[in-house]
Amino acid sequence: YLNATTDKYKTHYNMYDYVTKELREIIAKGFPVLPDKVGITGHSMGGHGALSIALKNPGVYKSVSAFAPIVNPTQVPWGQKAFPLYLGSDKSSWSAYDTVELIKKYEGPPMRFLVDQGSADSFLGQQLQPDALQKACDEKGIMLTLRMQEGHDHSYYFISTYIKDHLQYHASQLTGLLRWCPDAGKAPSPSVYSQPGSSASPATGGKPIECLAAVAFEPKKPLALVQVTVAPPQKGEVRIKHHAVALCHTDAYTLDGLDPEG
Repeated sequence: YLNATTDKYKTHYNMYDYVTKELREIIAKGFPVLPDKVGITGHSMGGHGALSIALKNPGVYKSVSAFAPIVNPTQVPWGQKAFPLYLGSDKSSWSAYDTVELIKKYEGPPMRFLVDQGSADSFLGQQLQPDALQKACDEKGIMLTLRMQEGHDHSYYFISTYIKDHLQYHASQLTGLLRWCPDAGKAPSPSVYSQPGSSASPATGGKPIECLAAVAFEPKKPLALVQVTVAPPQKGEVRIKHHAVALCHTDAYTLDGLDPEG
């Protein structure tokens, strides 16, 4: 998913332009879509394409996900074999199509990735290296939900098992309706009541916690799911765990841009 620069391929191999320009124009002309509501996903090399294209076009792709993506191709055999064919021997040009390297330089609006990776994928250690993606996102502050799926490999069955999750994730990101949350580990327990006799302090007492927040960055725009850090309560404060929330009339009034103070 790059524009080739070598003589052999530069005339016809322009996959980056195809995905970011030509394909979008075809879809916009042929289907009833909203051109400003665009998501991108892919598998393996296509997963790398989805991540790198989103990073190279800040704010264009409102939802981004991938299945078993290659994330650091300049450092693995697949990329080291392919890049010279399309970009030549100058390694400095390769980083423009490397997700990990692009994350290090990213200065765009808040972005979130959903990535599923099979634990039994034969390419996991040498070629895919999701830990490198996690490290880069952690250091840059990009929100990454990396789900290791036990027993799954690199095949169609892996994708078919979790594609519904990705479609619901994209629908949520594009519409602002929280139909589904990828951070299953952060979901509340089935009951809103404490267990009988439970009076012990929670393990998070006195510590910062991380949680999801639906944030309005500007009026008349969908809420964005972001991960925030909540500090321990100070003197005279309490920190309350919410199990369910909803927008009230005042929230909706402000979100619509009607509140002169908002």
